[in-house]
Amino acid sequence: MLGCCHAEASIKSCIHDKEAADDQLKQSALENEALLQEIHHRVKNNLQIVSSILSFKTEEIDDPKVQDILKFAISRVDAISLIHKQLYESDNLAKIKMHAYIEQQVRDLFYNYPNRSRDIELNLDIIPFTLEVSPAIHCALLINELILNVVFHAFPDGRAGHLTISVKNHQYNQLRLIIEDDGTGMKENPEKMGTKSIGMRLIYQLTQQLNGIIHHHEDSGTCFEIIFPKSP
Repeated sequence: MLGCCHAEASIKSCIHDKEAADDQLKQSALENEALLQEIHHRVKNNLQIVSSILSFKTEEIDDPKVQDILKFAISRVDAISLIHKQLYESDNLAKIKMHAYIEQQVRDLFYNYPNRSRDIELNLDIIPFTLEVSPAIHCALLINELILNVVFHAFPDGRAGHLTISVKNHQYNQLRLIIEDDGTGMKENPEKMGTKSIGMRLIYQLTQQLNGIIHHHEDSGTCFEIIFPKSP
């Protein structure tokens, strides 16, 4: 009888210890999540400060070429900042909802360059998909460069046109990103331009970092097609 009571007490003690350990693990997980959210929030704020400093500097400079260089730098900082903003506001700190991100990213770019984008009709056709943080940043910067290339170069002298951005499922667990315009086209092969254009160099380097493949087509405008793997 005493043996049974002792065994029962041991079982109860083990159950209590397990519940206490589970509670501690849950509390630690909540604390780590809160800490990670705070880190993303601070990174976002620091990047916004950098963006603001560059914006102030842009206003002090009269040279249009230098202004454009700084504006491109600002857009790259803002693209990364938006990633951290979404992570801070998300209930999933491991993956980014890229369809929502791209829509916001494009709206921000068009808002920041109203004189260049006001006559561009935008068409979005993006399936819901997520990426882990590192490929999400590479994808965000890649899209940023491709859109800026259209906004700054595809429609000179206020020419009107169309920009289409689509993301679809592709074979072998991959995604297919297409950014296409009906502008004036590119005068040089983009791979050759990469030797003297920071933007083009970034486009090809970011595609490699995504473990992707890039194709360029010229028909009634310019089309970039990037095939890259989904996040597991």
